[in-house]
Amino acid sequence: WTLIAPIISRLVDIALFRGGPERLPSSKFLLGLCLTFWFTERIIFAQLGASTSENSFIAELLIQLLIMVFIVAFFHTMLTIFNLKSRFLQTITAYFGAESLIDLMVFLMFMAGEKTLFGALLAHINLGWCVALLGFLIHRAFSISKVEGFIHGILVYMFILLIISSGVS
Repeated sequence: WTLIAPIISRLVDIALFRGGPERLPSSKFLLGLCLTFWFTERIIFAQLGASTSENSFIAELLIQLLIMVFIVAFFHTMLTIFNLKSRFLQTITAYFGAESLIDLMVFLMFMAGEKTLFGALLAHINLGWCVALLGFLIHRAFSISKVEGFIHGILVYMFILLIISSGVS
């Protein structure tokens, strides 16, 4: 616990926009842990999504995997183009680790108010928070202004939604 508590604390700081990915160690093992936790959440969410929508479990899971691949490809490509590839591991670790914590918190709150207006509100808050997190990490990874980072975060998420909606329909 003494080894993981500081990492969780740093991920909470990143999720609350109080620290950037540079506060995390550049570790493939830590990235693997964050991706495992994120993917486990996605399996649970895909199962819940399949039970409340027209999509199958596999379709819901494929959508989540597509999001993961796109986020990784986006950061890898852009950081390479701007000669900042050394920030890649920490940035995607920060994204998937902090998003997992956000999703877990919102999910627990959602389960308390499932199928109510409160639950729908939480889903929208979660989406907004994750878009803001992406923008914040773009701001930190590329050393651009917060406004530019958030605009890029919105554009990246819009592109992801466009790809998903064209693939689903």
